[in-house]
Amino acid sequence: MDTIRKYLICLVFAAGVLQWSIVGERLIAVLWAWYEFSGPYGGGGHITVGRNAQLAFYVLSAILLAIAAWATPQQPRWRMAGRLSMLLVGAGVAVWTAVLLSPLAKFTH
Repeated sequence: MDTIRKYLICLVFAAGVLQWSIVGERLIAVLWAWYEFSGPYGGGGHITVGRNAQLAFYVLSAILLAIAAWATPQQPRWRMAGRLSMLLVGAGVAVWTAVLLSPLAKFTH
């Protein structure tokens, strides 16, 4: 059972890195849109995001956090890896939530 938990922790960590690559790319896109279209000539740049995609992002992130919380074993080294995985996913969710709550993101149907 411990081996399965270790594999799950590695899976959550890899998913967190993938999540950050997506959040980072969207963060760069929103900053570029703001830079390019703000000022006297622009309409205040923004990106458009789909509601269903955001719902899927949050549901899958919650599942990843639940898996990481359950799978974190008692050995100190792997416990730290499990906590790091949860921190990675949680920070990605927090940054993306800040982007979505800002005026730089507009929702589509």
